[in-house]
Amino acid sequence: MPSNEPGWSFEIGDIVADRYEVCALIGQGTHGIAFEAMDKTIDDRVVLKVIHPELTGKSAGDNLFMLRRTLAYRSDELIPVQDIIEAEERVILVEPYVYAPNLRTHLQLKTDTKESFDALSGLKLVTDVAGALSWIHRFGAHGN
Repeated sequence: MPSNEPGWSFEIGDIVADRYEVCALIGQGTHGIAFEAMDKTIDDRVVLKVIHPELTGKSAGDNLFMLRRTLAYRSDELIPVQDIIEAEERVILVEPYVYAPNLRTHLQLKTDTKESFDALSGLKLVTDVAGALSWIHRFGAHGN
């Protein structure tokens, strides 16, 4: 999925929905592109996840229904979706910006420091990840 596809990405400094100022590209994957942004209304950092246009094409109604269901779901294992923006033929999820390492970084730190998980901590980690993946796969929100 090329990031230079016209019409669906953002540039640093762009204003989205008259509220969010795009600050930085966080990353991209098979479902879209994630940007760090500043919510000018509450002066706080958020993440804007722009869903790839191919995922919002013919089945946009189904996808939006599934995405709206994620608004109601709250879990310690998943970052909540705060809002869904439909603008300029784009679907954008707004989530809080989490100031913490991702799972890959957390595991790499354990490896680098030769620190091991005790059985209970390891079991909790696996249970949390499995619970989150189970929920998002049930609604088709995660493809891989």
